[in-house]
Amino acid sequence: MNRLTQAGFELIKAHEGLRLRAYPDPATKGEPWTIGYGHTSAAGIPKVTPDMVITKEYAEDTFKRDLKTFENHVRFAVKTPITDEQFSALVSFCYNVGSGNFQKSSVLRAVNARQFDLVPAKLALYNRANGKVLKGLVRRRAEEGKMFTFGFDETDDHFVNGADLSKGKSALSSTTNLAAGVSGVAAVASAGRQLTTDVVETASFIPPQWLIVGLGLISILAAIYIIMERIKKSEQEGV
Repeated sequence: MNRLTQAGFELIKAHEGLRLRAYPDPATKGEPWTIGYGHTSAAGIPKVTPDMVITKEYAEDTFKRDLKTFENHVRFAVKTPITDEQFSALVSFCYNVGSGNFQKSSVLRAVNARQFDLVPAKLALYNRANGKVLKGLVRRRAEEGKMFTFGFDETDDHFVNGADLSKGKSALSSTTNLAAGVSGVAAVASAGRQLTTDVVETASFIPPQWLIVGLGLISILAAIYIIMERIKKSEQEGV
């Protein structure tokens, strides 16, 4: 029988975040009310009311009880042998979208058809809340896809902190973004230097100092534009 791995446990816990006071559904501004680690009335006992406040210990106990329920949902729905890492990724997905949506999802269909290579792409489709793409969901689906395909343990630095599903990794803290930015600056700077050299070599006169300075400024502005566009794209995609 498949079991939830520690990494799967931590992934779900990190993305759900801890809330000790009940809060409304972002889409309906009301039901279903949520508390603890993503616990709703639909998940079972206790029923969540708008004025509910709980302790951290109670939230932990409720979270573990809810996990058992969703683990059983996945065990029942999956009709083909899978690894514990694959099972854990599916439990995280089921916990987030609900057992009903999980049952009719293209993710489950791909799993039961043993089209495991399609699962990450299928997971990535479920990145919206109330019709809006959320960066937190984009990242959660990516982490679930990675866990399903490769697996990773709780020592890997892949988990977000907190429950704000509208935020992923900071664009400036992403090594990918920084590398792209540095690469962009280098490319533009190189092009600027080459342009200045070409002007000097092909001109029949020595260009004035203001022209050389101007070309340098254009190169700097172009580099800044590339970096800002990369950051903007990163914030939109939640990478």
